[in-house]
Amino acid sequence: MTIPRIQTILLACLVVLPTFAAYAVEADNLYDAEIPVTGQGTAERAEPLKAALAEVVVKVTGDRKSATHPKLALTIERAGDFVQQYRYQAVAAQPAADPRNPLDPVYTHVMHVDFDAKAVNKALRDAGFPVWGRVRPLTVAWIAVQEPAGKRYIVGADTSPEWRGPVLDRAARRGIPLLVPAMDLEDQLAISFADVWAAFQHNLVEASRRYQADAVLVGRVRQDAAAGWQVTWGFYQGGNSDQWESSGVTRSAALVAGVDKAADLLGVRFSKVFGLAENDSVRLRVSDIHALDDYARVTRYLVSLDTVASLQVTRVEPSSVLFDLIIQSSREGLRQTIALGNVLVADGARANAAATDAGGVPAASEEMAYRLLP
Repeated sequence: MTIPRIQTILLACLVVLPTFAAYAVEADNLYDAEIPVTGQGTAERAEPLKAALAEVVVKVTGDRKSATHPKLALTIERAGDFVQQYRYQAVAAQPAADPRNPLDPVYTHVMHVDFDAKAVNKALRDAGFPVWGRVRPLTVAWIAVQEPAGKRYIVGADTSPEWRGPVLDRAARRGIPLLVPAMDLEDQLAISFADVWAAFQHNLVEASRRYQADAVLVGRVRQDAAAGWQVTWGFYQGGNSDQWESSGVTRSAALVAGVDKAADLLGVRFSKVFGLAENDSVRLRVSDIHALDDYARVTRYLVSLDTVASLQVTRVEPSSVLFDLIIQSSREGLRQTIALGNVLVADGARANAAATDAGGVPAASEEMAYRLLP
């Protein structure tokens, strides 16, 4: 099919395509939470609903402090107004804290709560908080453990659940897509225990490419007789390099603290740009579109982005299409979101081209230019 034929079809129909997250990394369950409860009655439901909404607020904003901010106090108090549905699952009875304290409550169920995403987003925006979309950086966590007896190993996707579980659970509760490496033959040939223990950044970043990761989290775990579990962390993302330490009486506490820090860093870097502007208009030019399938792929991808409120095709040219977008973020937020997918790449040459487009019409002064990846 020739380019003129493609242009004729596109201009004639300009089809509205369904949402499809092509190649994008999406965080699951941002508006869901699971809270342990002592029963299924109304009295046992009010506080857990607030706790559930607080967890969702942290996931959506990317900020651990947001749920306790005075501007959101009334929103949290009215948590029940945002609930779409909830259900209970029975669990083995377990004490909330100290089993020796008879005053501590005993949990008998877990309450699964689903909140209305649009209502939550509106409440956050009305209060001046950013709404971080579902498309988020994917992090690979390389965790090296040195046990007191001398055993050394790297935590894998199918090994060491006592280490893997707390890391994955905390990342999910923070809304951060995270995985641990498979530690199959390919990983074992690429990375050794010494690479992780010495935090050889280049080797770790290269080994993470197979997972199409946007960030690399490195944890080196050891046990101290006096201080409990100690973890030294490294975090590499977007040219940034951060290091810190965490500790805890239990391995879970030490690991959770480290994951929280990584989530905080991502929240600062990514979520804030989504609160700077709302309903901004952006012209987006996408080149290397040579067939209807290319056009469909680009349109579906753009529509799938949380930052894009609406999309309209302005003009179809040979090998490129101009889109007018209404976005619910800053332009930088849109750039960061697009960069996380494997669909479009910034076209610097086109962005720096002359201010007049192929049709002789002045181009938008801040036109964003991209190329479709194969």
